[in-house]
Amino acid sequence: MGLQVPETCPIAACLGSCMCLGPQRTKLRQKYGIPEGSWGDVCETCFCAPCVVCQHARELKMRGVFV
Repeated sequence: MGLQVPETCPIAACLGSCMCLGPQRTKLRQKYGIPEGSWGDVCETCFCAPCVVCQHARELKMRGVFV
């Protein structure tokens, strides 16, 4: 069973997405030679996690990894 974050704690939810998606974004960029954005992976993830998830899916689909 994973860590449960209460719905009433947006700060914990944000930190959780930053800590999970930030490193994943870095690995994806490094693997495919994608340049880093001006804000950095962790900042972009913290401020717009849904955007990051869409970008990941789009990038992987474009490369034929995610269908």
